[in-house]
Amino acid sequence: MTQYASPNGDNVDGSWTNRTGGQGALNSNIRKDTGDGTYIVSEDTGSTDTCVFEIQNGDDPASDSDHIVRYRARSTDAMWMGVLPLTVSLYQDSLDPEDNPIWTNTNNSLATSLTDYSFTLSDPEAAKITDYDDLQLWFTRGTVMMGDNIHITEAYFEYPDASAPPAPAAVAKNQPEAFIMFVD
Repeated sequence: MTQYASPNGDNVDGSWTNRTGGQGALNSNIRKDTGDGTYIVSEDTGSTDTCVFEIQNGDDPASDSDHIVRYRARSTDAMWMGVLPLTVSLYQDSLDPEDNPIWTNTNNSLATSLTDYSFTLSDPEAAKITDYDDLQLWFTRGTVMMGDNIHITEAYFEYPDASAPPAPAAVAKNQPEAFIMFVD
């Protein structure tokens, strides 16, 4: 089984807005399976722009493998100067997020049409997570050409389900006791 942790709270919106230009509760626009009709957008104004989301709580999995950050995004390229870079990061808030991302990746080749992206954490990166109830997704729009923008329609963190504890050793019930006798 797999756990999916979508954004469920805004920490910082920056200049990011929803599709109608509103701010606040941006997380509801990019949860898993929301579709392309809702999205968040950030326009290049000459400086970078970051939004930070708390993500849903989850159970600590039994494995450090198969931890994947997934998002669906696009960048405009209105003046053919190149698409905007998007840095996506996973932080654990209590681990000093300003200096210590669990994982980070800058995508310098966003498509100009909505495209699914995913990045798998290495086992050592996933092992840094000590509290699955304290995770954040950060999105930072870079800058290339003022007026271009980035849309994100979906984002979530996927990782294995917590495994069931091992079953205790079976104890036989109603079995006769063994009797051993030694005769000389």
